Amino acid sequence: MLPGVKWLKTSEGFLALSERRAYTPYFQLLSEHNLPARFENIVQLTGFLRLLQLGDNVFSNGNSHKIVDELEQRTLSLIKSVEERVPQKARYARWQSFLLQNAKSISYSGRLVLSLGPFAPGCIAYTERAALLIDFPFLLSEDLEHSDLCRLLFVLRKQYVQDRQCLIDSYFNRDVPCQFFSLLAHQHIVFVLEALRASTRGSGRESYLLREFENLSQEYERFRSPVPHWYKYY
Repeated sequence: MLPGVKWLKTSEGFLALSERRAYTPYFQLLSEHNLPARFENIVQLTGFLRLLQLGDNVFSNGNSHKIVDELEQRTLSLIKSVEERVPQKARYARWQSFLLQNAKSISYSGRLVLSLGPFAPGCIAYTERAALLIDFPFLLSEDLEHSDLCRLLFVLRKQYVQDRQCLIDSYFNRDVPCQFFSLLAHQHIVFVLEALRASTRGSGRESYLLREFENLSQEYERFRSPVPHWYKYY
């Protein structure tokens, strides 16, 4: 039986509040090789995400277009707020133009759908019967198509390459649109830069985030290709 759910309206959507059921967060287990249904779980997960996006976007309103139309401006504002904190290194020379170009690509082709939002990685749980379920709390809102997949891949960025590749290929049935990689690159860089902006100068947190930025530079070939090297070459 499903537990009772209380829906709380927020500026981002509706937050479902309930007691968390006694299951293990899936992404804590995915790094283990002995999961009995590893591939089946990934297929189940991607199927759910695609099904969710087919739902009626009840959050669409007169301001929804701003999510897409103002993306370039938000990206430019973020760049200006952190540009002094990004080291002046030759391998980073293209990061600003790379990020803006991907924002333009998204603005041109972006579509809004139902989304689990920032809670997407944390609300997916693993049951004793090797099945997945959406645990509580979770957020239901609208966001750019495929954003939830990008969030899951960000959580998995230090896990096995095969899991990330399988997640993408299963989600798109091995027919990945090139626009997706623009969204993936943009969102992953934005996640790191937003955290960098919120960090304290000279702190350990700042140092960690700059190392993450360096990793992104390597993944995207010094910010020249939106397709990460781990997807192309492994």
